[in-house]
Amino acid sequence: MAKSIIDSSFKHEQRCPICLSEFTSPRQLPCLHSFCEHCLQDYITKMASRTDKAFVEFMCSVCRAVIKPANKEKPESEWASLFPNSPLPLVGKSKVERSCEICLNSSDRFINQAKKFCSVCEEFMCDNCAACHQNMRMTKSHEIIATEKFGNNPENSIKFREGFGCPEHDNEEIKFYCRSHETSCCGTCSFLHHKTCQNVLELKQSLPGLMKVMNPHKIIEQLRKLENHLKVVLDMNEENIGVLGSYVNSISTEIGQIRKKLNAILDNIEKTVTLEGNRIYKEWLIRKQKQNQQCQSLINAIRNSQALLETVDQYGSETKNF
Repeated sequence: MAKSIIDSSFKHEQRCPICLSEFTSPRQLPCLHSFCEHCLQDYITKMASRTDKAFVEFMCSVCRAVIKPANKEKPESEWASLFPNSPLPLVGKSKVERSCEICLNSSDRFINQAKKFCSVCEEFMCDNCAACHQNMRMTKSHEIIATEKFGNNPENSIKFREGFGCPEHDNEEIKFYCRSHETSCCGTCSFLHHKTCQNVLELKQSLPGLMKVMNPHKIIEQLRKLENHLKVVLDMNEENIGVLGSYVNSISTEIGQIRKKLNAILDNIEKTVTLEGNRIYKEWLIRKQKQNQQCQSLINAIRNSQALLETVDQYGSETKNF
């Protein structure tokens, strides 16, 4: 019964979560979920078409983890090909007869049965294609493994894969480690980006030292301490957020109360100034009206005197005028 459960689990591992069929050119995301390359690309394109904003990341359709492309300069139509080949779909492939993948991609009508497996290209191939593969300058250093060596244990197929592919250079395997930059790299990366570095070692050579330094128990303990520290930071931040929020609210309330008091004072000043201004204006207006009446009376008297003098001057004698 246990064996049937394991076999069922392995069969499930061989199926793409999107198309539910056996993997074709599987690619693995950073969250460790694998998809057919074309299924993954179709999914990415579909997600990009649903947003009007700049599309710089997407979510894994299985675990909803946020995934960013290995190279942001590449168009989204090429993102799927940037992720490394997945080793998981190789599990259990030896249990079934497979056709040569190179023959399948060629125009030959006759397709041979796969007898060999390239651990770098992760392709099954027949004896003839494997021989050609080893004679080509670009692939002659690739390790070719007989499929019969996989045995009955599906996990053996993963053990033949020595490393992971370089996300920057296709068909390049991670074989070096730069201590200066604390990063692993392929041969091309070591030449292009780490040529001046003094501590670039083969991964196999540096692994024993790295494993001593990177003690899993110490790392777990450090991660646990870091987690506890981050929890303290989160609690402090939450407390500070609450305190600052209360302080801002109290300031806002206090400013509102001050504003009400100032408005009351200004209203009182406005009322007092308006009443006093109206009183002064009325008193001034009465005085001016009286002055105007007096001026008008004087003007009338002057006019009457002028008319009288003109009449006397015209019709009166000198004695009368005198």
